[in-house]
Amino acid sequence: MRTLIAVLLLLCGSGWAQSEVSHAPTLAQCQADHHLWLARDDQGMEEFHKLTIPQLRTLQYEMRDCQAVDPSMKWNYYNMKVEFLYVEADRLEGFLFRHHLYDQFIQEDAAGKR
Repeated sequence: MRTLIAVLLLLCGSGWAQSEVSHAPTLAQCQADHHLWLARDDQGMEEFHKLTIPQLRTLQYEMRDCQAVDPSMKWNYYNMKVEFLYVEADRLEGFLFRHHLYDQFIQEDAAGKR
């Protein structure tokens, strides 16, 4: 289920990100930010859970952009982007359960409402 939510977030987020006008990060920025977040990831997911959804989205888009800026580290940036996406998907799933919307989501998905 979390995979489904993650994919939905990725698809929705991609469309929104494409409408934004932003500048590509530099190689140095990509490497420094990846190193920073990798160090925080090694300490546990608590740091990621402190971020707001807009902050998580910004970091996802930066890591996506870094894949093009630094192709030699493409998969490292991809994996970090997925970490941020997972935190967002986990929150969305929690929201669905807290507001008793999960069953409605499942029923509508089964009915083809996507």
